Amino acid sequence: VDGAIDYVAAGVSSEDWEALFAIDPEALNAEADDTDVFLARMGTKVPDAVKRQHEEFRSRL
Repeated sequence: VDGAIDYVAAGVSSEDWEALFAIDPEALNAEADDTDVFLARMGTKVPDAVKRQHEEFRSRL
């Protein structure tokens, strides 16, 4: 594909390439939980757009 990264030419196996971009659902949920705590501490200072963005992120987990 034109413009794609040629990871094979860089000596990276397809397994390592997949591992590099793997997503750990437990880690993402923990990060979202930490963000909930942080945003709660900020209280009314958090813009509605940020709250919405975080809620949308959580809904995709």
